[in-house]
Amino acid sequence: ASSAKSLALTLRLFRASTERHPPNLEAMQGGGGFQILAILIQGKKFVDQNILEQAFAFAVHGFVPQSMEDGAKSSSSVPSIVGLNNPPFTNWVFSDLDAMKQLLLNHQVWDLKNSGPGLPLRLVMLMNGLVGQKSVHKAFNSRRLHLVGII
Repeated sequence: ASSAKSLALTLRLFRASTERHPPNLEAMQGGGGFQILAILIQGKKFVDQNILEQAFAFAVHGFVPQSMEDGAKSSSSVPSIVGLNNPPFTNWVFSDLDAMKQLLLNHQVWDLKNSGPGLPLRLVMLMNGLVGQKSVHKAFNSRRLHLVGII
């Protein structure tokens, strides 16, 4: 991928191929697919909020990333809370430990030193959506996040 938009679309395609296809998902989890994906993302220096949201969608069932067009319209460096309300985060379920560990918790993938405040803030906002007061699955999500060392 030669741009942030094409990388986000590629991740979206990968998600679509694993979403309701257990053999593909097993290959990503057991075959080191998420590790390889993390290495490939790490090599890019143009990681943005859309890519972060696509990676978050690998790990969280029910989360639908903002469309690419919405991301282009809101070009501010600090993400808005609107993304957490559309779709409602009340039904998010943290479902994939491997995706969370390899893609989201690997700080080397995101190059947070050079990204500015927008990317880490967005990640914290998304994680908060998993255990927020209105989340139906907050107890389950809390236990899962504890398994990967967050809570």
